[in-house]
Amino acid sequence: MEIKLPVSELKSVLPVLSKVVPRHSTLPVLRMLRVTRYESGTIQLQVTDIDTFAGVMLEGQPGEPVDLLLAFDTLARTAKGCSPTDHLTLIQSDAGTFLRHQIAGRPVERVVETLDIEEWPAVPDIREEAITLDESIKEGILRAFACCSSETTRAAIMGAWLDASD
Repeated sequence: MEIKLPVSELKSVLPVLSKVVPRHSTLPVLRMLRVTRYESGTIQLQVTDIDTFAGVMLEGQPGEPVDLLLAFDTLARTAKGCSPTDHLTLIQSDAGTFLRHQIAGRPVERVVETLDIEEWPAVPDIREEAITLDESIKEGILRAFACCSSETTRAAIMGAWLDASD
């Protein structure tokens, strides 16, 4: 099984996904990237920090469905060093999961740290009706954010809280 990931798309997507991946975590699954290929060829990349789930869909090549977890940092560092015209290829076999890429025009394969897909936390299923907010709410939130502090010792004033219960 092979999945080709275009480096040009990875270079724009991985920095955004890295905002969700915790730098230090006692749970190894939080440092992983979930790569899912559907039969249609669409590839979904997903990360989490337990509270937040973020993902992106990429166009890929059709093939058998695949769902695997691999080390986010390894993929991000490898993509950073590649040319935007290159592709990273994930190869899953009985011997493990490998990442193939080009260095100075020569193909290189290396083993990638993986975890069992069962380790991935369940994505919350929210089935409640959406709430429509008017422009005054948007303006109020923007004003609240303008008053926020970036002082990490006072977390209570680092954001805005919206109570949508009433």
